[in-house]
Amino acid sequence: MDRQSVFIIITTAIVVLSGITAGFLVLQQKQKEEEEEEIPQSLTGTFVPPPAYIKGRNFTFPYYENLELNPLTGDYRPRYKNLTDEEYKNLFKDLPKFPKNFYVFLKAYYEGKISDITRLSENYWKQPEFYGFDQIYVDRYYVPEKRNPNLWTPRGFGVFPGIACRQVKAGDTVTINFFIHTSPGVEACQVLELIPILPPRAYNIIGEVMFEQPSNAEKYFDLAILNKDEIYKERIEPKLEDIYKIPESHGIILLPPTLYWVDGKQYGFPPSYLQMIDLQIKVHPDTPKGRYVIGLNITEPNRKIQEEYYWIFLDEGQPDYEELQNTKFYHAKDLVFGSGEYTTKYYWFELILDVV
Repeated sequence: MDRQSVFIIITTAIVVLSGITAGFLVLQQKQKEEEEEEIPQSLTGTFVPPPAYIKGRNFTFPYYENLELNPLTGDYRPRYKNLTDEEYKNLFKDLPKFPKNFYVFLKAYYEGKISDITRLSENYWKQPEFYGFDQIYVDRYYVPEKRNPNLWTPRGFGVFPGIACRQVKAGDTVTINFFIHTSPGVEACQVLELIPILPPRAYNIIGEVMFEQPSNAEKYFDLAILNKDEIYKERIEPKLEDIYKIPESHGIILLPPTLYWVDGKQYGFPPSYLQMIDLQIKVHPDTPKGRYVIGLNITEPNRKIQEEYYWIFLDEGQPDYEELQNTKFYHAKDLVFGSGEYTTKYYWFELILDVV
């Protein structure tokens, strides 16, 4: 199996383990009970359904009971093996401090004891360990002696959680948060266009239809992804004719590599490797009560936008070229656009929206 294949497995696993399966298991159970009990909701935050598949089973993420202070980082991140002190520090230097109770919190989250992701501190959600990073990935991508010099990884990202639930009322305007992150070991920058949609139906992870979207749903919701990459907003969009600009309701983000080199030294996980996405939903005042599904498609921007990104990425004549390499592109090997061959039938993110 080549490394690109590994990455789609990683991405899929993250989406699956982080929410889609668990969320729809909860929904399916509720539907079998003929909705005698409403899905518990937060009116102020995004509710992530508890992953019932973990209860009564072994915790699937690495779980450390007694974390010790790590003198290299001044926090409680595990001291992974097979890295020199310099390699280790360079890998994690741009991340927030790792909390002592990180794995206790993570375990509680995956057992459904904590559910509202809008209350998460970045000390938790910006850690790659929150998405399953452990010694296996260190060895696979960050230990030079173990890495195949003839292979490199141009793309890979994950969306977390895979599914969320929210209660709203007619006339509300709400913002739903979820996260998109670069997968471990990716050596290119990825430019993603994010498109909020009202799909025809909601699925579970094995392809079963959970419910059909009301046929006139598009009449009642205005959707927008608020995230616009700074390079696009400030340097590219002003140059474009209107026909080439992404629609106002679409988002566009630039994900940096999680493996790059500066002056022969290896680095990983820059600050923007993981980004919180803002999905704004305006519910029309005349929206009927009921259950709706909102999805996310991820695609590549048009060729004109791609070319403009390439100019900025490659043109060493720009006065701020080095600054861009150090703070935006992180010396990536290349630029790639969209999800490539890694597509999903069931949307990258699903929001089950109950209008009450």
